Amino acid sequence: MKNLSRFNAKLPEIQASFQKHRWLFLTLTVPNCRYEDLRETVKVMNKGWARLIERKDWPATGWIRTTEVTNEANADKGLKRAGYAHPHFHVLMMVPPSYFSHGYISQARWLELWQESMRNPEIGQVNIKAIKPGDNLREAVQETLKYSLKVEDALSDPDFLYCMTEQLHKMRFIASGGVLKDLLKEQMTDAEMIEGDQPDGAEIQGQLTFDYNRKAGKYQLVK
Repeated sequence: MKNLSRFNAKLPEIQASFQKHRWLFLTLTVPNCRYEDLRETVKVMNKGWARLIERKDWPATGWIRTTEVTNEANADKGLKRAGYAHPHFHVLMMVPPSYFSHGYISQARWLELWQESMRNPEIGQVNIKAIKPGDNLREAVQETLKYSLKVEDALSDPDFLYCMTEQLHKMRFIASGGVLKDLLKEQMTDAEMIEGDQPDGAEIQGQLTFDYNRKAGKYQLVK
C-alpha cells in the first residue's frame, strides 16, 4: 500500500517530465519449482534479470520490477500440482517514443532474451503489453505493485504459507532502475497512505484499520 501510494503521488511528475514516453507491462516466468527450491529459484531469476537489463537492446528508460509467487495447486489453467510454486516477475517499463519505430521487441524476441539471460531454454512463456495513450496507467501500476502472494493461496494451503515464510524470509521483492531508481525508498506517513480519503487539514488520531476488498482486489481504509 505504501509503494502504491508513493508511485501514484509521483506519477504526474513523471508523466510531465517524460511526456512522449510510453509504458510497457512485462511478465517474465520460469518453470514452476518445488516449494523447497523456491528461494534458490528466485535467486537465479534475480541473476537472470541483472543480465537482461545489461543487454545493449534493453529498451527501458526507467523500470519497476516486483516478484509474485502463486501456488500452482490453485492455478486456473494447465496442470495443477500440489507442492509446486510459480514465481514470476511483473515489470512496468517506461520506453522512449522511438521504441515503436525502431528498436521494437516482439513477444517472441522477449522470450528469447529472457531465455538467454536466464540461460534456460526451457522457459516457455513471457507476456508483453503496451499501454496505449489514454489507457488507465494506474491499473498497470496497481498490477505491478500488488501483493507478492494471493490471500487465497496462503489461506487454502498451510504448506504453501509455511514455504513462503521459510523460503522467502528477508528476500527483496521490489526493485527499480533508470530514471525510476529509488522512487519507492522514501519514508511514507500514515496520512499519505490514505491517498486522498482524508479531508484536507485533518489529523490522524488513533488506529488506522484496513480490510481486503475482494471486489476491488485491494486493501482499503475502513472509515
